[in-house]
Amino acid sequence: NLRDIETDRSAGIDTLAIRIGFAWSVRFFVALVLLPAVVVLVLVVTRVVPYLSLVSLTSVPLSIGLARRVGNAENGSELIDLPVQAAKLHVVFGALYSAGVGVSLLF
Repeated sequence: NLRDIETDRSAGIDTLAIRIGFAWSVRFFVALVLLPAVVVLVLVVTRVVPYLSLVSLTSVPLSIGLARRVGNAENGSELIDLPVQAAKLHVVFGALYSAGVGVSLLF
């Protein structure tokens, strides 16, 4: 909804992004993009998931790049392809995490 705040507002649609505003929506998105790396670290340190799960952290540069792009945006029109970029990040992170867990099952 971050990229559609203005069009949703003019259409009378009430979304979380409209309620909290563009700046807080950006902060929320950045947190959602970066928190999975923190969660993986915590889960590995607490031995909930195998250490090979750390391979998923190789996607952190993609996360940081997307977070910077969204953080530098001045309005939603600059984020037209945001859903596609976010989906790519999720696929990469998920594939790497799954590979790490899967390989650890072999050892």
